Amino acid sequence: CYYRNMLFQLEAATAKSHKNVSLPSTTNTISSNNKKKRAIIVGSAIHQQIGTSTNNSIMYSKLVTQFFVDQGYEVTARLDGLPDNDIAWMSHAPIFVAAGGGFSRLASDCAEYFGGIVFAEANGWSGGLDES
Repeated sequence: CYYRNMLFQLEAATAKSHKNVSLPSTTNTISSNNKKKRAIIVGSAIHQQIGTSTNNSIMYSKLVTQFFVDQGYEVTARLDGLPDNDIAWMSHAPIFVAAGGGFSRLASDCAEYFGGIVFAEANGWSGGLDES
């Protein structure tokens, strides 16, 4: 699955960046395994193409949310924002995982421009909810 592969890449990148950070021995640190993992799902079931249903968007967001919960993430959903607010908010994400579509591609480009770590987009909806 796209998100499982992305998590492997994310964990590898995080582990690599932690190797380069040195902390004083007197500092109490939490190992990376105990850090709170958080995912924020941004999307909208309100804005859709003519002739499509919101059912796929709602089901997809539920499946993605459940996937991250099952992986031990605290998940928040932002599904009711305005597109202008969403793009501004996503552009400043420290880590951005793009989904299929032009809006996500634009947010990905912006996040990368502002110094975020960006993961490539999914293949879109061509396979429906089956991403394997």
